[in-house]
Amino acid sequence: MATSNKAIPVVIGVTALVAVVWFGSNMSTDEEVTGTVAPAERYRAEQPGASEIQLGDQSVQALMQTDAFDRMIKSESFRELARSEAFAELAGSAAFAELAGNAAFAELAGSAAFSELAGSAAFAELAGNAAFAELAGSAAFAELAGNAAFVELAGSAAFAELASSAAFAELAGNAAFAELAGNAAFAELAGNAAFAELAGSAAFAELASNEAYAELASSEAFAELASNAAFAELAGNAAFAELAGNAAFAELAGNAAFAELAGNAAFAELAGNAAFVELAGNAAFAELAGNAAFAELAGNAAFTELAGNAAFAELAGNAAYAELAGNAAFAELAGNAAFAELAGSAAFAELATSDAFAEALTSESMR
Repeated sequence: MATSNKAIPVVIGVTALVAVVWFGSNMSTDEEVTGTVAPAERYRAEQPGASEIQLGDQSVQALMQTDAFDRMIKSESFRELARSEAFAELAGSAAFAELAGNAAFAELAGSAAFSELAGSAAFAELAGNAAFAELAGSAAFAELAGNAAFVELAGSAAFAELASSAAFAELAGNAAFAELAGNAAFAELAGNAAFAELAGSAAFAELASNEAYAELASSEAFAELASNAAFAELAGNAAFAELAGNAAFAELAGNAAFAELAGNAAFAELAGNAAFVELAGNAAFAELAGNAAFAELAGNAAFTELAGNAAFAELAGNAAYAELAGNAAFAELAGNAAFAELAGSAAFAELATSDAFAEALTSESMR
């Protein structure tokens, strides 16, 4: 975009210069008119009437009488340009003639802002750049330059401020950005109405300026994640989009403890486990996870300690335990208030950890 923004005035500028050069190359300087005076011819024609005298374009005459025009027409580099074949070809083209007669072009060429731009060193450097010349001559650029929305954008104060910022210049010169800008998928995304709405939102602007986000976005791990097919599928999932926009999820995502958990290697391993994925998608588990009593239990320090115990982990992964946990009678017992009171008592805890109790559980009579 940075190049495109400069391209329009450059193309116009070059054309304006050509217009002036054309006038200059067809006019004589004081040096060219000096010399001997030839004898006057004796033939006398009829004198024309006042109505037959054509004064020509007075604006051109006014231009030729300015000091700037005088200095330019006497410049050797200017004369060299006027004598070049490329200039002659341009000056004689139909497209130039059409542009020269355009009222909007005339207004632009006569503006102070354009004069200032045309006289700047940066403009001269850009105009002589081969890559720019190639861009300016491309069909895609011509199409863009003629787009009403682009013209409106290029003329906006916000765009001008952005285009003149150091950060934008640095971004525009970045090879990765150039590659992204030329990517068909990115072009499709950039033209999406929903993306445009997101990009213009205050929340997105706040996120984009967040240092932690910038660090994340530039990390190799994020790049790897972003290019992962499963992640792309998840990002396009309607349920995920609904979850991402949920206030409770936003609160959880901003929680320091959650961030610590999400960055834990063991959690990452668990999250990638097929059985866990299956469990997470289970309706009964979703119902349990949303239960207030379960949430209270999960936040209990004693439960956290138990969950981190190797023996508990071994028990939880035992097929017999899994069968028991899925037993309707066991589920009914686990939900019984009296049983819950008993299970929480110190005496029961002492009994459950005794050798005698363990021996009793494995005896034939107990079965």
